[in-house]
Amino acid sequence: MKDWIEDRIILKVYRGSHAYGLNTENSDIDVGGIYVPPIEDLIGLSQYNQKNEHYTSDNYTYYPGYETTQKRADVALFSIRKFVNLAIGCNPNIIETLYTSPDDIIYVNKFGKELIKNRDMFLSKKARFTFGQYTMSQIKAMDKSSKLIRNYTGKRQESIANYGFDTKAALHLIRLLRMAIEIAHGEGCKVRRTSDKKHLLNIKNGYYSLEQIKQEAGKIILYLDEAYDESSLPDKPDIEKIDKMLIDITLEAGFDWAIS
Repeated sequence: MKDWIEDRIILKVYRGSHAYGLNTENSDIDVGGIYVPPIEDLIGLSQYNQKNEHYTSDNYTYYPGYETTQKRADVALFSIRKFVNLAIGCNPNIIETLYTSPDDIIYVNKFGKELIKNRDMFLSKKARFTFGQYTMSQIKAMDKSSKLIRNYTGKRQESIANYGFDTKAALHLIRLLRMAIEIAHGEGCKVRRTSDKKHLLNIKNGYYSLEQIKQEAGKIILYLDEAYDESSLPDKPDIEKIDKMLIDITLEAGFDWAIS
């Protein structure tokens, strides 16, 4: 990991089951975040390196409680520019970062707060397609004939052996579809699942058959087009406004750190 990345993080949150409120004592720990690269990397003479736009690891220790648990986390950190580009497309994993429950925020500074304050700018009718694409990937993940499911090991392979399909993929299928509907209705991106927590955990724990999951998903998918046709969301985000925010944050953060 680049030494400067950790020092330039503006927002760091728990992701995955912890953020959804669906974690158990055996759940993996997932962390996500946004950082601002050094200003010389952005406007200086040195050659721009795309590797500085995204950092991932399954060996992350910079989160509360690691010292006592020694449990290493999976982490995905994005430069603010890459993050904003993905957020404009309403990428589910990216959008969730800005809507994480306050008690799942590990660290945030004034620049991260600015992004959170303006998070609704990223929501648009594009969510119909991006969330839809992710749900299709979960449907494929449940299919016994898919290459993906044949390569599963560990907990997911155990789920397939016990229930005949990947129940975790089924959980995320229904979760994503419901979140897409909520976004269409102007409710924002509800990361922490409260009203449907029990139902989603029941799906994960194999209370429903694959056919029942497919029937439930089918009903929601039929409603998606209607929900987005009637939605008051813009067709696409205000790129000019978002771009100004990106430039302002990048410059202010860059010069703040350059001075310090």
